[in-house]
Amino acid sequence: SLYEAMAMQCVPVVADVGGQHELVSEECGVLVPHGEGEVARYVVALTYAVNSTNMSRMQKASRARIVKEFNSARCVAGFEAVFEDAVERRGTAGVWGEVRGESASAARELAIGGLETMRRHFWRSVR
Repeated sequence: SLYEAMAMQCVPVVADVGGQHELVSEECGVLVPHGEGEVARYVVALTYAVNSTNMSRMQKASRARIVKEFNSARCVAGFEAVFEDAVERRGTAGVWGEVRGESASAARELAIGGLETMRRHFWRSVR
């Protein structure tokens, strides 16, 4: 939802948890750390974000960041790299170092199926 909001030029003012820092940079939003005084930090962050000068600039930067860094072509390329790595690892050893019974070709077929599902999803979203 954060990705989609930023793509629609929504300026994120969000908690600094999980992978939020991968999407939100200083140019396009504000990350608010958890802890003592958190509510006060949100008030400051929201006040900064809604300032007319900041808002317009950050809205454009939010959309630009998603379009440039998180477009479907880059996402698919990233999925391909992860699937390829999974195929190589799956075909050689298990979590505890034991040799798995699945063949590398079976693991590759599973990965390709997952990749094709993602490609169909992206194709539908751009039509």
